[in-house]
Amino acid sequence: MSSPIKKHKFVRTPIAHSIRLALGVTAVFSMAHGALAQDEAAKITRVEITGSSIKRLDAETSLPIQIVTRDAIEKSGVTTAEQLMAQLSSNVGAIEEKAQNTDQQENSGFSGANLRGIGVSSTLVLMNGRRMANYAFGGQGVDLSSIPVAALERVEILKDGASATYGADAVGGVINFITRKDYQGAEIGVKGGGYQEGGGNRKQLTAAVGYGDIEADRFNVFGSVQIQKSAQLRAVQRDWSKTSFRPDVGSSGTSSTNFPANIFASPTSGTVLGSVSTNGGRCNPPLSLFVNGMCQFDYQPFADLIPESKKLNAFSRGVFKLDESNQLFAEVAYSKNDANYRISPALFRNYRLTTNGPLIGLSYPAGGAFYPKSYISPTTGLPVATSGKALGVRVRLLPLGQRERVQESTQERLVVGSEGQIAEWDYNTAFNHSTSKSLEQYNNGFVFGSKLGPLIASGVVNLWGENTPEVMAQLEATQAHNAIGRIGKATSDSVDGHASKEIIQLPAGALAMALGFEVRREKLDDTQGVEAKTNLINNVTHSPDTSAQRDVKALFSEVHVPVVKNLDLDFAIRYDSYSGNIGSSTNPKLSLRWQPVKALVLRAAAGTGFRAPTLADVNSGDISGGTSALYSDPLRCINNKGPGCTPVSINTRSSGNPSLTPETSRQYSLGAAFEAGYGVSATIDYWNIKKKDVISKLSEGLISSNYAAIAGNVTRGAADPLNPTLPGEIIDIWLPMYNQGAANVSGIDLALQQRQSLGEFGKLKTSLSGTYLTKSEEQLLKGGTFTNNLGVYANLHPTPRWKHRLSVDWSLDAWGMTLSNNFQSRYCDAFAQGAINATTGFVTSVAHGTPGSVSKNVASYSTFDLQAGYSGFKNIRLQIGVLNLANKAPNISNQALYFRGFDQSVDATGRYVYASLNYTYK
Repeated sequence: MSSPIKKHKFVRTPIAHSIRLALGVTAVFSMAHGALAQDEAAKITRVEITGSSIKRLDAETSLPIQIVTRDAIEKSGVTTAEQLMAQLSSNVGAIEEKAQNTDQQENSGFSGANLRGIGVSSTLVLMNGRRMANYAFGGQGVDLSSIPVAALERVEILKDGASATYGADAVGGVINFITRKDYQGAEIGVKGGGYQEGGGNRKQLTAAVGYGDIEADRFNVFGSVQIQKSAQLRAVQRDWSKTSFRPDVGSSGTSSTNFPANIFASPTSGTVLGSVSTNGGRCNPPLSLFVNGMCQFDYQPFADLIPESKKLNAFSRGVFKLDESNQLFAEVAYSKNDANYRISPALFRNYRLTTNGPLIGLSYPAGGAFYPKSYISPTTGLPVATSGKALGVRVRLLPLGQRERVQESTQERLVVGSEGQIAEWDYNTAFNHSTSKSLEQYNNGFVFGSKLGPLIASGVVNLWGENTPEVMAQLEATQAHNAIGRIGKATSDSVDGHASKEIIQLPAGALAMALGFEVRREKLDDTQGVEAKTNLINNVTHSPDTSAQRDVKALFSEVHVPVVKNLDLDFAIRYDSYSGNIGSSTNPKLSLRWQPVKALVLRAAAGTGFRAPTLADVNSGDISGGTSALYSDPLRCINNKGPGCTPVSINTRSSGNPSLTPETSRQYSLGAAFEAGYGVSATIDYWNIKKKDVISKLSEGLISSNYAAIAGNVTRGAADPLNPTLPGEIIDIWLPMYNQGAANVSGIDLALQQRQSLGEFGKLKTSLSGTYLTKSEEQLLKGGTFTNNLGVYANLHPTPRWKHRLSVDWSLDAWGMTLSNNFQSRYCDAFAQGAINATTGFVTSVAHGTPGSVSKNVASYSTFDLQAGYSGFKNIRLQIGVLNLANKAPNISNQALYFRGFDQSVDATGRYVYASLNYTYK
């Protein structure tokens, strides 16, 4: 930046032009000043770029920023912010709303971005440069469902930590959703589509209106609304997800809690005696299969890959011009997401008669009308006569159908402020009130065990076949319809402001400074419903109660120094202070920008970060659950021999931890932006992040990798008389939030763009945005060895080395067409390849990393999207498109989450065809 900006006209240099093309920043300038590229005489207004508080002309700053324009959003075919973020190569291991369709929905209904794969809580999501309240359930990040896509002008993704500017928690980066600010006119659009193989159809209506010219009328009012309805997509509707029994990948997700019911050694024992010979001894397929020598339930066909949902997003912004230099503004945003999450029929193994009463194992009486005379032994395959006494049983409640959770989530946001210039200081200040609310209810399939247990114990229910209408009516009466499972509310109230000014003229240009502050109060009330707390409703995923608040105060400053001609230095520093035991931290950031020639910009940045634990990390109560993977018992399985060698899911307890200390980080980046000629521009950036005292739930992986480290957290039962020299079975393992150790992540971001004129055949633009990871490792315990996550499946998601999105955009007059490719490289699978035993039906499955495991690679995954558009009719634009053009199935994988048999890190829905019509009036 040279002499005072307001006294000069904008001169478009080749590097400025090419870099703007490479990063898609043309929309920034067209919005800010309405000038064409050729109009070099126009007066240019300084703009504020994400990552800096100083207004400037330079679109290419010292920090790496990816900008997704409105045009790119429309051509991508996405309808939600979650889908848009899924296309970012820097977004690794994000939490998706569809992933909550499981029986362990810890973040029910939440979708969150995860830049660099270092945690959702380390990615700061902003709207128009300001915070939003974190999601009401868990409070770990902003729910992407609350973003009003229809109101967006662009999205700026700062891929370098910006804790010195926006907050100590922006370690992985910042995603700034920027809405339209001076729109005039009206538009309405309809969009609809469906999958070739059925299910998941979507319908959408969008509308936007803007009125008033800020310069002529002194005001502008803008509003938008987006309504979307999505149908459920059931797992059984796709070949790759229609069963959990996948011997071809060494994975069997079937459950011994079956219908028809299996018989156990006792009501409280987990040892299966055998299966009752029903349906001619064929286990009643296809839902009940012969696996591991017994009848087991195939739960996966009952689950939904995508939940049925209705989404509403509304946004409004008003601006009033006070004088030539100052204006008032207000923003109001509202979103609502109603979703039905459906999974397999409930398991029924035990129950309580009263809230604090003992847990009673399920049994069937000897005098029951359907008491079986024999069962088939899983070891011999021969029938064994029953004892004539009450039988220990476990049953899948197939007659009652799918379990269904209904969830309503709303987000509200009000921002009131002013911006402009006072005494040559550019300023922006506002009050920001934001809330997130969620309500979860249990509907079909969830039962009061206190009612169903005695009913089964009476012997009137047939656990091995059909029931009469009278008995079905009694079963239906045990259901917990509309029972409240969870209620949450998160609130963020803040006042912030910053101002910048060119302080002094140096030989190389103007030295500029920015000063700012923020005062914020965060609250979280996330509690389990009264009925869910009674312990009388079975199959409830217990959530921890959290009720807490804290105050955050921050001061920050930034200085822009033109050192010599074409060499600029930026220095920022921020002080954050948290109430309670967290304390305070000061974090600096230094960045350099050097432009030795017009066609090249070199940049570098270094800084520190400080992420405080979330309110839930510190204050949440106990929650019961189970391990996501299967584990052998290290003390009951010696040299692959013993009663604890069969891998199983182990009960766990987790909780917050008041003793947590904040995470700290150091990071740096080196990069270049250049014009290669022939319309080609590119950016390349190397980045490196080192985190210490990483906050995470104590890893379940320690069960197999370092059992001694968590032995004190293990609760065991009494010793088994059949194995008196061995300890008793594991009852549960306590896995609290924990400062587990360190994490190191590094990689290279690459962006290429080429524009070419085809003469009478139109124009062609080719763009590539990709990320190549060079390191991803973590310590599960302080001082311990580092575990490599690069190119392997770990922490419930894979970390592929390379991801990219490549687009080829052609246009000619009113016609346009875009072909895009989404790609991620192969990675090492989660579990060892196993073989099915033809006699017993047993499928081996060995946890990744344990001795003897040989995990195979999940192949690379590549899909193509195609969209065509026509705008030759007055005020009308038509678009048709296909996502996953080749209808490519997800690769096979033995990931042992709720779903089995396929790669869950990619879109597992198949070919989607859509069409849209937009009418615009100006």
